Amino acid sequence: MPGRNLRHSGGGHLAPSSALPGRAYGLYLPAGSKFVLNSLILVLAGLFLTMSALYSQEPYGDPAWKKRGIMDGNLVRTIFYNHGEVAENPFQPSGEWPKGSGHGYLDGVAPWVAAEVVDVFGNTIHPLEANYREDIDFDPETGVVWGWHPLPGYVNLDQDSPAMSNDPGTWPERWPDQPEWYDKATFEPFWNGFFGRGVKNADLETYFVMDDALD
Repeated sequence: MPGRNLRHSGGGHLAPSSALPGRAYGLYLPAGSKFVLNSLILVLAGLFLTMSALYSQEPYGDPAWKKRGIMDGNLVRTIFYNHGEVAENPFQPSGEWPKGSGHGYLDGVAPWVAAEVVDVFGNTIHPLEANYREDIDFDPETGVVWGWHPLPGYVNLDQDSPAMSNDPGTWPERWPDQPEWYDKATFEPFWNGFFGRGVKNADLETYFVMDDALD
């Protein structure tokens, strides 16, 4: 299903974002908020269940843009990828709570998006998209996963992390969805997050876009 993509500006509470085309959902961590394990599980589950699928003419997802980072803006610390996977046990931190304790509570979490459709032969089928470290379909010739991949341009390709609100070195020179969000005097980009141009009210955010175009 080429062209379908998911946008994520990630942190803690779920709320609709008006800064993006169509209807997207983001997460943010309010300063000083406290989490318990149940909150962590609900946040990670809600993260992908509430993100909207958007259709666009943007470039297709490309595994060459895959990045791994760490979210640690509040009491939870975890590995995540810009194709949607969160945590990667036995690698740490994977859902570590409280942060710094060494206690990991997650094996791995990944978004699944499914649909019920009728194919050209009149059969009802149920296509499903995901990207996970195991039990996932892939191209037998190239080894590329048939699932979510990050869209080009939403990260500085010359470093290792997805775009993080606290590290301008991870940002692209221009955001593909907001090419005018930069300082006209210095030509440096503004942060592209949940709260809008250059606003960083959350403890920590990440921003990426992914689609399933290679499936």
